[in-house]
Amino acid sequence: MHAIGHSLGGLCHIPHGQAMMLLLPHCVHFNRMHGYHKGLYGELLAALRPDLDTARLSADEKDALFETELFTMNDFYHREYNVPTRLSELRVTKEQLPAVAKQARYDGAALYNKQEITEEVALEILEAAL
Repeated sequence: MHAIGHSLGGLCHIPHGQAMMLLLPHCVHFNRMHGYHKGLYGELLAALRPDLDTARLSADEKDALFETELFTMNDFYHREYNVPTRLSELRVTKEQLPAVAKQARYDGAALYNKQEITEEVALEILEAAL
């Protein structure tokens, strides 16, 4: 995720924090759909929403709820504070995405990912966030 954010900053002039906020739900969705970090997101849900009673939920349900909560938070900031939640709102175009994906592949932060960040993976996440 950070590698993609760095590339968005360098090529599209998106502030890093804004890129991270916008990308996080999409990266979590991608990871969940590919079975990465099973159970971890449910643990993070407990920190994000300690008010929720999740005792009867499966690990997969907790992971899914964490993803939903991230999208809900971004929707709140968009609605209440007009914070962009789509790359297109920041004037990023579909034509720019392949260059961003390519640069992300070679970003130093990509070395710390559990899964290899290929251009195809980065592009899939970027297109979801467009």
